[in-house]
Amino acid sequence: MKGWIYILSNEAVPDWLAIGCSDSDPEALVRQYGNSGIKLPYPFELQYALRTPYPQSLLQKIHEQLADKCVNPDHNSDWFECDLLNSIRITRKIAGNSATGEAFYGRARQMVQEAQQKKQTHTENAQTTSTNPPTLLSDEQPEIKQVRTTPKPQHGQRPSPVAPKISSPQPAALTEPDTNPQISPSETKPDNPKLVMLLIAVWVMLMVVVAFLGAYVFGYI
Repeated sequence: MKGWIYILSNEAVPDWLAIGCSDSDPEALVRQYGNSGIKLPYPFELQYALRTPYPQSLLQKIHEQLADKCVNPDHNSDWFECDLLNSIRITRKIAGNSATGEAFYGRARQMVQEAQQKKQTHTENAQTTSTNPPTLLSDEQPEIKQVRTTPKPQHGQRPSPVAPKISSPQPAALTEPDTNPQISPSETKPDNPKLVMLLIAVWVMLMVVVAFLGAYVFGYI
């Protein structure tokens, strides 16, 4: 059975709320309570109504949740001594996805609007604080500038997301002296200029002798 879960209030008992269900329109709930046997000096006021396919089963869970606040639990009363916004939160939480509509009236509408405005103001203040943080720098807290730790990418290369590793210099390994060193040809050149001249003169004399012998052999002499 589709119907409504409603929350009523009365100025004669400002801390009490009537939480029930009905298959009729929420506007008619006030008239039904006015025609009931409950006689109070002030008229009933509809504060909240939630439409659901399961009004009776959800209402039973709501009453169980607020059992310790029931005004007359021995007679299974619909009246509870509880906060209006808290009772609305409990009703919406228990209804969950089964709620197909809701409406706020009177004092509940005003309280919900004020709560939404406070939440919106708090959110805007939080965003302003995060985007424009206050300046807390002082002489003891110098500004720290970000230093680039990755090399600039070459043309046609993607920048590396990992900073290059900086290796600490390793000490040179100790080696044993070479007992049989290899002498390169450049190391055999004598450094004494007199010896060099002597070797050149001997080489010239040998060439002259060779030329003389060749001419004698071939009959030129």
